[in-house]
Amino acid sequence: MFWDNVAWAYDIFADGINRKAIRPGETVLECACGTGLLSGAIAERCGSLVATDLSEKMLRRAERKCARYGNVRFEHPAYRFP
Repeated sequence: MFWDNVAWAYDIFADGINRKAIRPGETVLECACGTGLLSGAIAERCGSLVATDLSEKMLRRAERKCARYGNVRFEHPAYRFP
């Protein structure tokens, strides 16, 4: 699996490259935000962020982690895959 092969370098990629991909003032949709590992880095750069995840427990953790950012909204998608 691709993600298994790049797991060792993911944090470097995510932190270094993703921060540069977001310009100040942009509106961002983050899908599968998990516990908010990248959400904080995104929130620091963008105008507003809507972060989603299928796991409600992951979303709650992400909300706590990013509570200091006023430009972030966490949402659980209404549709669940079987």
